[in-house]
Amino acid sequence: MITRIFTGMMEKGLLRKDDPKMLAFAYTAPISVLIHQCDREPEKTYEAIAQIEMFSRHFIKTYGTEN
Repeated sequence: MITRIFTGMMEKGLLRKDDPKMLAFAYTAPISVLIHQCDREPEKTYEAIAQIEMFSRHFIKTYGTEN
């Protein structure tokens, strides 16, 4: 699902052209780890959410375009 989303974003010029499967993997792997951390350690949920937000901003800064 994420691969298709990223492919569409590349076609619209929102993400730079790259391998959408690898980008989907690179995006979802750390997010999944942080979500699992929330399940194991609910007291760290706010910290994990903050890390997800920081990572998402980093991902956009790294792979996004300036459109």
